Amino acid sequence: MTPFYRNCIAVVSRIFRVLFRYRVVTHGSVPVGGAVCCANHTSWIDPLFVAFSQRRQVHFMGKV
Repeated sequence: MTPFYRNCIAVVSRIFRVLFRYRVVTHGSVPVGGAVCCANHTSWIDPLFVAFSQRRQVHFMGKV
């Protein structure tokens, strides 16, 4: 992880934990290698929660 990404995640995730009180249920189901994480987006803030819930850097891809 780059230092900038790590610092942003650390600061913003603490703010989000206070505001939204979310919790991660399990990390055990995510494989060690590469993985595709698909979220059921109900709002524009969901990608941030996906990034906070992973222990590694998340690279987003999408189509407009």
